[in-house]
Amino acid sequence: MTMKDIEYIIEIAEAKSISKAAQNLYISQPDLSVSIRSIEQELGNDLFIRTKRGIEVTDFGYQVLDCFYPIYNQFLQVQETCHSIALKERQRFSVSSVSLKFVNNVFLKMYENYADEKVSFNYLEGTTSGVIENVVSQRAEIGIIIFSSFQQMYYQRLLRHKGLQYGKLSTEPPHIIISSKNPFYNKDIADIDIKEMASFPFIASYSDSLYNFSDGAPLAAEVSQLMRSCNVFVSNRACLYDFLHNTNGYSISSNNANTYKQNPAYANIKAIPIRNPKFTFEIGWIKLERFQLSQMAEVFLQEIIKLMNGNE
Repeated sequence: MTMKDIEYIIEIAEAKSISKAAQNLYISQPDLSVSIRSIEQELGNDLFIRTKRGIEVTDFGYQVLDCFYPIYNQFLQVQETCHSIALKERQRFSVSSVSLKFVNNVFLKMYENYADEKVSFNYLEGTTSGVIENVVSQRAEIGIIIFSSFQQMYYQRLLRHKGLQYGKLSTEPPHIIISSKNPFYNKDIADIDIKEMASFPFIASYSDSLYNFSDGAPLAAEVSQLMRSCNVFVSNRACLYDFLHNTNGYSISSNNANTYKQNPAYANIKAIPIRNPKFTFEIGWIKLERFQLSQMAEVFLQEIIKLMNGNE
């Protein structure tokens, strides 16, 4: 039996429903049911009774829970103790972020400022879901995530379940991203109707939060059409920008103008606001709620906030 099994049992007992517990644990109900049956077989007795009103804990189940609660709480305390010791003896500064060039720039600045202090620097780039898992598993102390307004409720629930503290950094309108190969690049326009891009290839990255709708939220008609007619899907943002540089295609992204006042994110790439968009992007930071940020992480976060607010 693993600590994950104990977490499953406690969650079902508190939720009084396998389906609700599965939702809270972000696993499928069949998988959770199979796990519980396996645990009950291992223990040699039923932990729960399935009734029309939901799940009820058996007398045996209550005895097991009395044993499991202190074990699980001690496990959480050990995690916190280890984290506190690591903070005092920290030799590593680790950040996980979605692909945002300005975050990369701030991390580089941190390296330049602390390079002489014999700190090991780690920068883990990935999807929003990947960043969340990196922070939960403590591979990263702090994470920077982005999601669309379609996904807001899903990520709010997920972050609460994962025990993560969330801080909103900004809400960003979506932009069309094009290179000098696209004829709109040299036009003096304040915004653009997404329908005007219909004749150009649409390029999307699998890692973009915009295209991951885990909770089945309804999409705006324009975005639905884009997803159906997408010409090119690429594996990462580097590949996406390579395509943009070499074609007249376009993509969709957030764009915080303050972060690139001094240095453009990419040469020969322009971001044009979408006219009357049906959605927005939200950028924020996350950390484990029960842990304090190290001094370096606090400095990193303040540098991000200053840059996004145009105070650099």
